[in-house]
Amino acid sequence: MDGSTVSVIVAVYNGENYLSQALESVLKQSYQNIEIIIVDDGSTDKTAELAKSYIDRANVQYIYQANGGHGAALNTGASNANGEYLSFIDHDDIWDLNKLQLQLDSFTDDPSLDVVFSHQKSFAENKAAERLSFAKDPVPGYMPGSMLIRASSFLKVGLFNTEIRKGYFFPWYDRLNLLGLKKMLLPELLYHRRVHGQNISIGRDNKDYKDYFSAIRAVRRQRNQ
Repeated sequence: MDGSTVSVIVAVYNGENYLSQALESVLKQSYQNIEIIIVDDGSTDKTAELAKSYIDRANVQYIYQANGGHGAALNTGASNANGEYLSFIDHDDIWDLNKLQLQLDSFTDDPSLDVVFSHQKSFAENKAAERLSFAKDPVPGYMPGSMLIRASSFLKVGLFNTEIRKGYFFPWYDRLNLLGLKKMLLPELLYHRRVHGQNISIGRDNKDYKDYFSAIRAVRRQRNQ
């Protein structure tokens, strides 16, 4: 690996209970040439206090913004990133400690790659979460948290759609494929997704379904252009 900098965007909203675990899984990566950008998407709990306790470290910065949704938080982080590569993690999730190194090794082995994904596995935080419906075995992690992407390739695809709060990744990923960017899926399980009942991406009310329908319509529009 050539020592390139990886910008890690940590999106957080009211994440005081889990943010430290997410950050520690990033700070303890076997690959250490990273900058961490914590984007607080309008939290009303003690997230700001907790996040600011990390900014004494030279590679951590904290950005607060009015609540704009998960995609908006990731966009803010990407827009403030300086690294050659971008990676993302939600405040309630955890990385395997070799995530970045294994993905960067893939770029070294194949310099034509644009993005590398890994497998992910969801785990229940509590008994209430165990009753929710989610995949409990490792699955291909085609989602922001499991990917490492060249910053130049991210710019080619463009920012996430902030009009879609849930499902915003669907049209973005579709654009990536329409552009013919080269991707790879690692067999390793590198992303651990916590299910606790308040997850942004797990919801059952009418608004949630409307968001996903909007994402599907956005994909269809792209393919018809």
